[in-house]
Amino acid sequence: MRIKKFKKMKKENIEFFKFKLEVSEKINKLMNFCERLDILLQEVLSLMINLVNAEGGAVLILEEELKEFVVAASRFEKGKDIVDKKNKIVPNQIRIGKILAAKQPMLDNNFINGESQPVESGEYSIKNVITIPLLKKNKLFGIIEIYNNKTKSKEFVTEDFSLMCSLMDRITVIIEKSFLFDRAEKKIEESNKLFRATEIVYSSLDLRVVLNTIMSLAMQLLNAEATSVLLIDEEQEELFFIAAPGEKEKNLEEIHLQKGEGIAGWVVENGKILLIPDVSRDSRFARRVDQISGFKTKSILCIPLKVGNRTVGVIEAINKKKKSNFTADDVRLCSSLAKQSAMAIEKAKLYKDLEDLFLSTIKSIAEAIDAKDPYTRGHCERIRKYTVLIANNLGLSEKEKRNVEIAALLHDVGKIGVPEAVLRKEGRLTEKEWAKIKKHPEMGAQILNSIKQLEEVIPYIRHHQEKFDGTGYPDGLKGREIPLASRIIAVVDSFDAMTSERPYRKNVFSDEMALKEIEIKAGSQFDPQCVQAFFSVYHKELKGIMKESKS
Repeated sequence: MRIKKFKKMKKENIEFFKFKLEVSEKINKLMNFCERLDILLQEVLSLMINLVNAEGGAVLILEEELKEFVVAASRFEKGKDIVDKKNKIVPNQIRIGKILAAKQPMLDNNFINGESQPVESGEYSIKNVITIPLLKKNKLFGIIEIYNNKTKSKEFVTEDFSLMCSLMDRITVIIEKSFLFDRAEKKIEESNKLFRATEIVYSSLDLRVVLNTIMSLAMQLLNAEATSVLLIDEEQEELFFIAAPGEKEKNLEEIHLQKGEGIAGWVVENGKILLIPDVSRDSRFARRVDQISGFKTKSILCIPLKVGNRTVGVIEAINKKKKSNFTADDVRLCSSLAKQSAMAIEKAKLYKDLEDLFLSTIKSIAEAIDAKDPYTRGHCERIRKYTVLIANNLGLSEKEKRNVEIAALLHDVGKIGVPEAVLRKEGRLTEKEWAKIKKHPEMGAQILNSIKQLEEVIPYIRHHQEKFDGTGYPDGLKGREIPLASRIIAVVDSFDAMTSERPYRKNVFSDEMALKEIEIKAGSQFDPQCVQAFFSVYHKELKGIMKESKS
């Protein structure tokens, strides 16, 4: 009997040794596991469940920003993961409280779901549980819970508990290592995104492009439902929406916030970041913004845009997706983006101010040209308005529209070199006088030739009297050889000339007569595409503008 008993004990010891060896090998494999953190947690959990022949378990990780434990992985009978299913496990605050206090493993074979502890939800019933704390420098960052033994006794035995405890340190190291690896990968990804963001934000001087880029990047980086940018109007001392998502932008453009009003106003006035998980509970939230926009704000991250010590506006991220909250990492990311964005916005605004000053100077020159000939007063400004509308209709880029606008204002600048006697002569002009008039496109190009900012515009001015069939001047260009801006100006310049008083012509064409004349000459004098665009905008917008500008 003793020999048989000894042999049995020896066999059991050998089996247990083999078992421990297999466990050790599996843990060593997990030490070198380089998959995503969520996959590793699931692997660790499966190993622990199998070790003690349990029905299921869960890994709870402390979300520091939320100050609560959340289920990061779970597995139950038949390997079914129920993290996002109906039978979800909700962290048991009683056990968590005990673990936080003791920071030691716990075995509870008397735990039964009931009204006194209605913590776990769903159909799954927890009767016994082993709880293992995950500690980093004696600070709890997670918990592993294993539920319900499969044996006939349905309870965990001391050996189960001891085995789990013996593996606690190694399992903690594995999870901590994966956390660090996961965090490092996220940092690299974030750095790459921010680097690309900086490149994109600084790649344009167009304020609208810069702002739309900032919003798009913020949505991607923060996984937000929406973003918006508000800037300060220093003269009015108020905030206004300059960029917002999609269709909401038009509604938001009419909203102005006083400094100190709303969350954005508070951030501007105090120069501090606000992270609000639930705006309905915050008295600073301006509800009229949602009422006007039709957007439902739930949570918000609002960060000041600062240039030096001066706040120029704010960037807002609204409603974190997947029903989660904005985190400290989101604050850090958005703060980095805000620093880059504030400088880019200021740079774009300064450029726009210079552009406005430049355009204002161009308009002054155009007015000086018009003043030389009282019959053409307001002509250049009218041509500017008409060409911009046609450029919009043809889908030109912002840069192309700007160049068309400048060319329209300066198209007659060469008339400075034409004698006033010729410009103001009543009756028919002689051939010599017409020759002087026909020189004005070339003279205009020569006058502007030394201005570097106008080098792209000069060809448009030189060729605005060319004809589509090649019979125009000064170079006899034909068809698409003529710059598109010149072809646009040719149509509206002729229309305005026909419908305005001239010293050499007593009868003024009506709009209908001028339109008919342009239609007849489409394909010969004018580009048919530009004629079609002109007709389209005339009936939609130009008709009213023309009457107003000539009244």
